[in-house]
Formats: sequence, C-alpha cells, structure tokens
Amino acid sequence: IPAPTTRLITSADDVDGLDLDFPIVVKPLRQRFSQGLRTLDSREALSDHIQSIVAAPRTFRLPLIAQEYLPGYDMGCNILASDGRIIAWTAQVNPSRKICTFSRNAECFVVAQRIASACGFSGVANFDLRRDSRSGRIVVLECNPRFWLTIHASKAWGVDFVALGIDLARGKDISRSTWG
Repeated sequence: IPAPTTRLITSADDVDGLDLDFPIVVKPLRQRFSQGLRTLDSREALSDHIQSIVAAPRTFRLPLIAQEYLPGYDMGCNILASDGRIIAWTAQVNPSRKICTFSRNAECFVVAQRIASACGFSGVANFDLRRDSRSGRIVVLECNPRFWLTIHASKAWGVDFVALGIDLARGKDISRSTWG
C-alpha cells in the first residue's frame, strides 16, 4: 500500500536521528481538521516547533507523526465495510476546505479495499489520500476509522453512510455495493 515514509517523534531527542528528507509534514496524533498540521523545511524548524509544543502543552502534545512531504493534491475515500468488504464508498477531491468534488475514482476504491480486506475491517472509515504529482500514484496519508467532516456531502451525493450503517447493524441485506 503506497504511503509516505512516516516516523513517530516522541521527544526533542528524536529530531537528530530523524531519517527523513526535508520538507516534512508533522501532525499531532489527537487533533482533527488539520489542526496542528505543519509543513517544515528544516531540522531547525522542526526543533523550534517541538520546543513550542513542549513549552505550551495545552495546545498540542507530543508525540507527533512526521511524514515525508509529497507534492500533489489531497483526495479522500470514504467507506462502509463489513468483514473486509466495502459495501458503500465515495471518492472526493478537496481542492479547498469549501469545495468537495466527487468522482468515480477506482484507484481510491482499490487502495481502500486492499486495506479493508487485509484488516477484515467492519465499520466506517475515511482515508486521507494524496495524488503524488511526481509519480502520479495515489498515496495513503492516514485512515480515520470514524465519520468524517464531509459526511453530509456524501449523503447529498447519494450515499447515506449513517442509514446504511444502521441497516447493516440491524442485519438488513445491504450486500449490493453502493457508490453515489
């Protein structure tokens, strides 16, 4: 499954041994809506960022995830799966926080299906993806096994993940895959 090189930073001491080329992206483990996400261009900028976190732990805390920065644009794949099989899905491109464009992007589906199948996953999940402009590949940035910010847009597009999840939990037959 294509993914950027990713490391966990647990303390300021981890900066010197970090084996990533800059720029990198860092993000806290327990935030949402890209809160705390930073693109950093140097080891010095990373050290300064970690020192600011240590000095003001109420805002963000260690550990941080550090990932190689991939040029390109963000995408998403939202799924409802049962025992590793995707039942419903939508794929979207998010060129800005205010616009959500859906498409029948089979590449997104294939990546999400490989992960869901490998884990035997059941439930809803949102995969944050990026189209790497250098290679053209879709790369998995992270998976959030919960409802996502644009779930209302998925429903407007024709896939009501909440209703389908309730039907699945009630034992109704929703074996037909749904794409909106």
